Amino acid sequence: MKIALLLLASLPLAAYAASPTRAARTFKPPTPSFVAKDSALKLRGGDLGPISSENLAKTFGTLAIGDALFGTIKPIDVWRKFGVTIEPGSKGEHFLGHGMAASAASLAVTSLLALSGTTSTKEAIGYGFLARCAYMTEMLLTNKYEDLGVPVLPHIVVYLLLLTTSGGLIGGAADGGTMAKVMSLLLAGHGALLFANPRIDGE
Repeated sequence: MKIALLLLASLPLAAYAASPTRAARTFKPPTPSFVAKDSALKLRGGDLGPISSENLAKTFGTLAIGDALFGTIKPIDVWRKFGVTIEPGSKGEHFLGHGMAASAASLAVTSLLALSGTTSTKEAIGYGFLARCAYMTEMLLTNKYEDLGVPVLPHIVVYLLLLTTSGGLIGGAADGGTMAKVMSLLLAGHGALLFANPRIDGE
């Protein structure tokens, strides 16, 4: 059921990105003034010996796909191989399996689409957010949040914000970039809270 829902949610994304008639667009973010003034703050990169930087990035994105698949299908078995025991149906299974898989899927979609040239960077980010929405859709449809004892309302709010931001980025809205920055800050804050207080109800 879970895999079927994720596949259904990802079909429009895959069909749109793979369309041969779709013209590719590029987005070049502006360089902040403080970065332009201090060359030490500029990102530096390049090939790693005979391996091109683009191939390295694609490899990283492909590995994230594996992380997403294993975290979705068999998170308990995967974590057991690392010496971590997770009880079925527990919050640990949700956050270590479902939560990390959603993040990995979002990262993989964003990275690979941005590298493929079929989308702009903004659009790639939008599709990455949609990948996360696919997981949240499954959680909402199966009442998984209630089963875990997790408040549903905050997740619905985040879900709607993600959908709105994705639509703005993919549709080319003028404020799409700003929306993405706000959404990224919210997700980063959520991650920081989980890092600072990983225990929930004693688990």
